[in-house]
Amino acid sequence: MTPSHSHPIPIKKIDNEYSMHCLSESDVIQWASFCASCFSYKSNPPPASYFARHFHNDPLRDASLIHVIKHKDHHSNIAEIVASTRVFFRFISCGNGSHVLAGGIGEVCTAEFHRKKGLAKALLQKAVHSMYNYTPKAEISSKSRMQCSLLHASPSLTNVYEKSANYESVVSHWSVLPLRVSELMKNDVGNKTNVFVRLASFPKDTPALKRIHKEYSEDRFAGCIVRSEDYWNEYLSKEIGDSLFVLVFDKNDESINYNVNDSKSGEILGWISVRQRSGLRVQVRDYGICKDSLRKHDFDAVLAFRTLLKRALHQLIEKRDREDGTDIHARELALPTFVLQEMYEQDLSRDCDWIDWEKKVREEDDPGWMYKILSEDGDAKSAYDMVSIVQQDGIPHLIWPSDSF
Repeated sequence: MTPSHSHPIPIKKIDNEYSMHCLSESDVIQWASFCASCFSYKSNPPPASYFARHFHNDPLRDASLIHVIKHKDHHSNIAEIVASTRVFFRFISCGNGSHVLAGGIGEVCTAEFHRKKGLAKALLQKAVHSMYNYTPKAEISSKSRMQCSLLHASPSLTNVYEKSANYESVVSHWSVLPLRVSELMKNDVGNKTNVFVRLASFPKDTPALKRIHKEYSEDRFAGCIVRSEDYWNEYLSKEIGDSLFVLVFDKNDESINYNVNDSKSGEILGWISVRQRSGLRVQVRDYGICKDSLRKHDFDAVLAFRTLLKRALHQLIEKRDREDGTDIHARELALPTFVLQEMYEQDLSRDCDWIDWEKKVREEDDPGWMYKILSEDGDAKSAYDMVSIVQQDGIPHLIWPSDSF
């Protein structure tokens, strides 16, 4: 692995007051504070602890893959961070049982008074260069280097990444489902017994979650993050563990239990995590079901989704609605279109009164995920070309929001 270090690296066509550095772990606190300052304009700005946690919880973290530009003030002779980008080391699925080693670009930001000077472009070029030359530890991967790169861009910036670094976009299909939350809260699992919903317990639940995620997402979708046990235990448990609800079957318990503190064992049938996106919108942040287990216990995908969603929304209502007065009777849910299609195939219909059928279910696709091939081997390129895998091979693209960077 490239050793962590911090030293100036020349930047072409940029004022000599600027210098580029790659960081060491001792620099992370300062870097996290800078990132927080850049996003302070948001209505709910992430604190410095968010960026520090994001880094330290990542089992594949490498501070040398954080690149920053510093500006030296001639009066104080102090050099401060004014721009940043970070490369995330990830394994991503091809949706056909194989996976590739990838570098994700995230936490891109520039201080307000240093924008439009080419700093972000210089950092992007440096990040791409570092991915070409990065060698992972042998115990992490037998592959010699990263094979592709990915990032997520807003619609206004996709052209920038296309022109400056030859990234190409793929489409992730999402839908928006209008909800009648008051009706959803009345519903339960009907005449089903032996099931309960609780928060996931780590590391106890990790083997089951890892197995189901591989079958439900990694083996079906291109771009999906391949999750190791370390990734579940060290990263996801801390990022979404307080909102990850699991649906559990226990043949020895005939009650229906929604006690989130119950850590009883049983067979995990599925899970969900949701997050608030606006006053009216909630988004499915993570989801998975074991279809074989649901069939075995005569539990369909619609019932599983509704049961999990009820508990997840109940937590949000307790947490958010009392604070901001949001009308809980008027919400909409953003979810991957394939999850919705899966429920249509299992009798999701107008009989489901927790959906507001008077309002239109609409598509809101996400064209923001972009890819770049890093391999120079022409024969191997097709194996790493996510754009071709999605557009020509027809494998749908999905990265769960819980894995975003």
